[in-house]
Amino acid sequence: MAFKTEDFKANFNPQRTDLFEVAIQPPSVEFLGDSRIKALHSLSRNNDNFIFKIESAELPAKNVQTIDHRYYGAVQKIATQTSYIDTTFSFLVDENYEVVEFFNVYMDLIGGNVRKDNQVTSSSFETAYYDQYKSNIQVYTYTKDGKNNRVVELVDAYPITMSSINLNWGQPGIARLN
Repeated sequence: MAFKTEDFKANFNPQRTDLFEVAIQPPSVEFLGDSRIKALHSLSRNNDNFIFKIESAELPAKNVQTIDHRYYGAVQKIATQTSYIDTTFSFLVDENYEVVEFFNVYMDLIGGNVRKDNQVTSSSFETAYYDQYKSNIQVYTYTKDGKNNRVVELVDAYPITMSSINLNWGQPGIARLN
């Protein structure tokens, strides 16, 4: 039987990598007594999910962790648990630096509010409780017709690294935040 490219094309609709958006849900409003969370929610235009202009996103990698076990004979790999690898998003930065401020405030919530207080006190470096800063992120993919065909939800997510933003007189371009 010969391979026919027409048959392959007729029965396969590839997912395009440029048809997606990402929605970031701020931490739960039940903790709004905390001024840091109020500041984070104040950055939202509608106190709902944040949808920023994102240049690239990764769907998270999944890993089955194993241990080596030798009962008799050859060593066998035995599955122990599943883990997810940290994922990266690349945001386009607007002239008001809204996405940068969002993540600065979010990371202040997690690790302390020294950046805004301008003074060091015993509470400046207090780390928030896990339930106060975890949130969900939804990655929506679309068909070439604009129909949503998949939603990947990152549960209990939070930022752990905010990269530097490169500025360069020699090569004008768009600022990006990873």
